[in-house]
Amino acid sequence: MHKYVPLCAACYALVILAGCNSGPTLAPVKGVLTYKGKALPNIHLDFEPEKGDGRPSWGQTDAQGRFTLEYDIDRKGVLIGKHKVYAKMGSGGEKVPGERPPASKDLAEFFEKYGGTNSKVIVEIQANTREVTLAWD
Repeated sequence: MHKYVPLCAACYALVILAGCNSGPTLAPVKGVLTYKGKALPNIHLDFEPEKGDGRPSWGQTDAQGRFTLEYDIDRKGVLIGKHKVYAKMGSGGEKVPGERPPASKDLAEFFEKYGGTNSKVIVEIQANTREVTLAWD
């Protein structure tokens, strides 16, 4: 057997293994959302990459305003870089899909300021970012 065959086989195996771990680099980020000092439950947050490279990550707040960002159905996390963050009414598991609870004045104000295209919030995610606090007013 030729002496280079084992070396070539090892190189080929490394290339195959490197391809198995392809995909974007994600930071596993959790966070808390408050508005005027109070936790907001059932809010869907989108973290949209500022450069338009890659898909947005999302999270939904619980009763204490906590959320975990998800990139897709299989991976939790968010892309490294700057993101525009905006809010919308969450799915609210126990609520009838498509229906929204009556909005209070504060909640209406919140969505006017931080919903969709109105939001001016930019958050930078770095490789070592693990927690984000969104203390909005």
